Amino acid sequence: MGKILLLVLAIWLLLTILKGYRRNVDSGQPAAKVDDMVQCEQCGVHVPADEGVQKNGKHYCSDICRNSHHPSGQ
Repeated sequence: MGKILLLVLAIWLLLTILKGYRRNVDSGQPAAKVDDMVQCEQCGVHVPADEGVQKNGKHYCSDICRNSHHPSGQ
């Protein structure tokens, strides 16, 4: 009797999990947009490309880093 009860409980749990997964898949909401990440030339922080700033083709996390970046040799 215990084995049957355990089997019924396992099947119920599996169906509940699958129903939740199916509800999330069928919700009709578009998948989250994934942005390209770029690394700041000054501090090394990674930021989404469309949120950072650029100068001379290089990416920076903020205007502060862009204005304070002094490449070696200059």
